[in-house]
Amino acid sequence: MSHTHLSARERCNILLMSQFGLNQAEVARHLGRHRSTISRELKRNQSPYNRHYHDFYAQHAAERRRRAARHRRRWDHPPLVDFVMAKLALFWPPEAIAGRLIARFPNTPAMRISAQQIYAWIAADAVTGGCCISASDAGIKDAGVVHHEPAIAPDVIRGLISINGPTLSTGGVASATGRATR
Repeated sequence: MSHTHLSARERCNILLMSQFGLNQAEVARHLGRHRSTISRELKRNQSPYNRHYHDFYAQHAAERRRRAARHRRRWDHPPLVDFVMAKLALFWPPEAIAGRLIARFPNTPAMRISAQQIYAWIAADAVTGGCCISASDAGIKDAGVVHHEPAIAPDVIRGLISINGPTLSTGGVASATGRATR
């Protein structure tokens, strides 16, 4: 049985089967779920008004919990936002920021964020106009093309000694063809 959220239809079936007198194990068998899933569903999603299970209330409560679980709430913690923004301004990569947060605030869950979430912040900020930092400054791949001159020509191999001719006087640098390059 794979881990998936209960659907609105499954919640309706739980209500109907419970009203017809089926026990939790029988309901679970009919739905192809573990009996603990049904037990948890019935306990967790009782109506606050009459302490009975209602599929509509259960679906609404599940959707509310799912929305509340989003990581956007991290923006509501100013010390975390300030720390991340300060490090991004210093061109720290998100992986380093996430690691430093763990090291600096080991016992403060509110000061935790993954590198992926920082990348998501940067991307969302870029879409909305970008007040934080540009994607290319943050090191996001494919955000912009950066051209650098290679230190050595591409066909040069350091430490290659030619077996085709005399010893090279170029300090051991030869091209892939065996000829001295300098």
